[in-house]
Amino acid sequence: MQWKKPPEILSRRRAECDLFFDGRWSNDGKASVIPVRKPGYQPNFSKAKRLDITADLREALKQA
Repeated sequence: MQWKKPPEILSRRRAECDLFFDGRWSNDGKASVIPVRKPGYQPNFSKAKRLDITADLREALKQA
């Protein structure tokens, strides 16, 4: 927690500490996946999906 400025970043830093030191994922283990439109690779936010990545995260942390 060395980086505390601006103060608005503190909640993000705490979530990072939880993940890296305790393996505790914020947002209930879900991540937003946003597809892109080709050929310009512009994000297509209307097609965003929330995916449960808990199992993938556990596997990745086991191998680390």
